[in-house]
Amino acid sequence: MVMLRGVTVLGDFLRPDGKGRTGGVDRPTAWLFNAVRRQIELASGLPVDLFTTTTHAELNAWVASLRTPETADALWASCFEEIPSHMAEAVERIVLPRLHRRFCVGYELPPYVVRLLENWAIPFVDVRIHPIRFMDDLMF
Repeated sequence: MVMLRGVTVLGDFLRPDGKGRTGGVDRPTAWLFNAVRRQIELASGLPVDLFTTTTHAELNAWVASLRTPETADALWASCFEEIPSHMAEAVERIVLPRLHRRFCVGYELPPYVVRLLENWAIPFVDVRIHPIRFMDDLMF
């Protein structure tokens, strides 16, 4: 049995924002992290971290290098189901070390991230949140 070293909250790292920049789901992923971090730490005794393009410079630089703002949506759509083989080495070099021996809490994960986690045998749960999730009075 592999002992977990921590918990990582992550989302769709290839999804662009409305202007074609990196980090399209970084804000709601960070919201989820802030909502569950304390409870996970108390329940598991493990450290909890956030893995997004905003929090990881190498991931951000790599994703930005793949596209221009004008081509960002097309790239994201082409990778939605599965990461192309020409991108696999970079994903394994940048993403895998951050997830190895960790439990992942995903924010509305796309199929390509689910497939990566399953192929790497990384345990995870994928969280879907109600659309009215940013109300100030919301109790998680």
